Amino acid sequence: MRILHLVHWYPYKQDPLSGSWIAAHIASMSSQATQCVYHVEAKKGPWHFSCTRYPQYVAYRCQIPIAIARIHEWMSMILVYWVLLLRVSIRHYDCLNIHIAYPNALYIHALYPYLRSRGCKVVFTEHWSAYRSRFGIKNPKKTQRIQRIFHQGIPLITVSASLSNDIQSFAATRCPSFVVPNVVNTRQFCYDASVARVPYRMFALSRWKRPKQMGVLIAAWRLLRLRLPEATLSIAGFGPQWDELQYDAQHARQAIDGLSLLGLLSPDRAAHEMQSATLFVHASDYETFSVVCAEALCCGTPVLASNRGGIPEFVHHRNGCLLYDNTPQAFAHAMEQILTNQNPAQWTHQTIAQEAKQRFNPTNIGKKYLNALNHIHHAYAL
Repeated sequence: MRILHLVHWYPYKQDPLSGSWIAAHIASMSSQATQCVYHVEAKKGPWHFSCTRYPQYVAYRCQIPIAIARIHEWMSMILVYWVLLLRVSIRHYDCLNIHIAYPNALYIHALYPYLRSRGCKVVFTEHWSAYRSRFGIKNPKKTQRIQRIFHQGIPLITVSASLSNDIQSFAATRCPSFVVPNVVNTRQFCYDASVARVPYRMFALSRWKRPKQMGVLIAAWRLLRLRLPEATLSIAGFGPQWDELQYDAQHARQAIDGLSLLGLLSPDRAAHEMQSATLFVHASDYETFSVVCAEALCCGTPVLASNRGGIPEFVHHRNGCLLYDNTPQAFAHAMEQILTNQNPAQWTHQTIAQEAKQRFNPTNIGKKYLNALNHIHHAYAL
């Protein structure tokens, strides 16, 4: 199959982690399909425009110091039309796969006659949680143009069934949908019997921004230490909340020791931290998927997480524990049960890792993704 990927987020020099999960999705099909990637992004920032051709993709990136959404949408439209009408030959591709529909697909309906005449099918692949909050827009009239994206009957691929339901609820419509989970690099994030588990050690890792709830974990750990002084918590990651986390951690240290802030880690170091932990903990008000939870499972580490979004689609009683009550008290109680072996589930690190590896390894995800695209190509019209 010949696939043209149009991506809104993608790793680049200034932000190598931006859209890394999208790059992993595309890479999972690299041995099974002919692919071409165009990174098209328009956003607020200092005046900047670049067109850069890399070995594996082409990037069109535009920034302007204006915070008006409609202007960014028009900029995206111009760049998308430039690529699809002037830079690539659509007839050479079986499928146009648009990753992150808004804003790049806002005006894609105007190109339907052109795409149809050249036999190119269109599909959306979505990772974004903004649909659940309606993009933070309170006026329903202002979301109509975004809802219109999904009123064309274009098939939808999401990383979880939860995200698919959120999008179709937001758009008030139904469209053909498929679930393809995120990819885990199972060569790095894997079970390693040579790494000893540190008793009573918990580990948390994320890109810390809302709706993550690291404050809940810190508060839960402080409660736990009153009953289990041996318990330790290590936190790693980066993001807008990181300064706030350091502030909270500093206050926690005034009362008790055992809390560590590790900062941004390399993938190898992150994997080692997961492999040596007794428990991976994750509190959030919502997750479209949660790659870090899947990575922890691939390392054989049980997961204690909020029962939110896509997490319960792969975390269950055989590999962890889910909490409906997203409070410090609930997390502290569950932490104590698990760390002191009071939890009734009999978890085996190697079994947890084997099951997660089978589900999230790049080869199997690539096959599942390509099967979905092939089905869309043969079963659905433009």
